[in-house]
Amino acid sequence: MMPFHSLSVLLWYLREVKAFPRRQVIQESFERRIVTRSEVHQPFQVEFATLHALLDFFDSRFEQKMISGQIVYPKFNWIKDKNPPIVKKSRGRKYRSHFTVHILPLHGDKWMHLYGITEIREMLADITQRKHLTVKTAKNVMNATLRAFFRDAVSEKVIEKNPFDELPKKWWPKTVTPEPDPFTEEERDRIIAYFFEKYWGKWPHACVFIYMQFWTGQRPSEATDRRYKDYDPRTSNLAITSSRT
Repeated sequence: MMPFHSLSVLLWYLREVKAFPRRQVIQESFERRIVTRSEVHQPFQVEFATLHALLDFFDSRFEQKMISGQIVYPKFNWIKDKNPPIVKKSRGRKYRSHFTVHILPLHGDKWMHLYGITEIREMLADITQRKHLTVKTAKNVMNATLRAFFRDAVSEKVIEKNPFDELPKKWWPKTVTPEPDPFTEEERDRIIAYFFEKYWGKWPHACVFIYMQFWTGQRPSEATDRRYKDYDPRTSNLAITSSRT
């Protein structure tokens, strides 16, 4: 059973944590109250070892509810396991970049269980209006990375609901996609001739890459992942079975 003095510390901490969310402020405030209270009420004397133990316990419980805490909290370190083979290397790199550049600077100190449409709208405005980036970039940061973060937090029982599930339909602004403007046959031949004339001696791989892009129609990520085993010299066919990002 918890001693009376430890229970007093616990109850005081629960009352004050909303007003003083930082450990140092809480500890300094508590120590001042100990000096004041001890002059008139001796049973309120508390061992500081008990105070530190309770602070350590509640720091871990409360900070895990913050977005920044989820990046370093041992039980649910969301970024740590975002590496191959769990996710592609490029996706893990994007996750870390999105958190470092966009999410943590703006909302690193937000409580996860209080995160809602207001915060989502604030981040959308920050990315598109203050940083002058496109809606597509905002979707990549928020509707992919941040949404996956909250999804996993719900699965791990860290929070009860994903705030992105509460967004109404057609909430995202419409993006204007320009019409395709492909090269003409004349432009294609001029580009290929330019690369072979200027770079064949010192950069033949680039010449072959450009030639393949025009004449095979494969994506750059697919051309990058081609190996010798994919080419069949008997039929002159190139197998496209994978991509590299």
